[in-house]
Amino acid sequence: MNTDEGTDAVGSDAVVAILADMQTELLLTIAVARMAPRAGAAAVQLIRGQVPFLGQTYGYNRTNIRTPAGFDVCDPSGLFPVWKGSSTTIPADLLLDALAHGSEHHAWGGRMWLPTFFSRWEEDYRHRLADAHGCKPRDFQIPFFGDLRKLRNDIAHRGGVARAKGAATCEILQWFEAGDPIVLDHTHFKEIIEKFPWLELATPPTPAPAGKANFATNIDDDLALRVEQATLEDGLNRAEVADAALEAWLTQRGK
Repeated sequence: MNTDEGTDAVGSDAVVAILADMQTELLLTIAVARMAPRAGAAAVQLIRGQVPFLGQTYGYNRTNIRTPAGFDVCDPSGLFPVWKGSSTTIPADLLLDALAHGSEHHAWGGRMWLPTFFSRWEEDYRHRLADAHGCKPRDFQIPFFGDLRKLRNDIAHRGGVARAKGAATCEILQWFEAGDPIVLDHTHFKEIIEKFPWLELATPPTPAPAGKANFATNIDDDLALRVEQATLEDGLNRAEVADAALEAWLTQRGK
């Protein structure tokens, strides 16, 4: 995307700068998600006496190379080969099998991109763009990010399997049916980049009506009794009192 695309209607340098940051992070996180497991798979081939080159694999003589018994997963240099076990080492055969291309663990690289990038949207970019547009974060009701939420939820809470009411119902990123494992390859990432909603992000959104969030908690018994008495005197309900108290607290903090 050209970072100027779609921003003329807004005319905000702040919005352009935020979208430029977002584009950079989008591409960098995809690159890391794709390259990290590939680097592991390449390391496995080298350790096993194979050299990948131009789409083919060549073997080499490992007669004088001693295969480690395991790898220290907490060494400051990375995965360090060891010949003695400890609480931070894993047997070499288990690790090599896990890093090999096509393994379940190898698939984690692409899969973990979803919760990582979605959290960046929810916790950072959504709020920065709201400030720049002069709106509220909830005003961004964009189906693309709704799809990322569904995919993220099924990865985090459903073992990476698409649910009938979750990832299988995506509107934009229609990749998986109910029961499918959620694994991303280059075609999925290409579609993410091609369908990323830059124009919607560059335009001030239509205000969305305020919803109601559950804010249940436990408070001191005496305080609860005093609040109940005060609400009766003022003819209010608990929700109205909670709204007023939280607004007053945020105002006091300058929020």
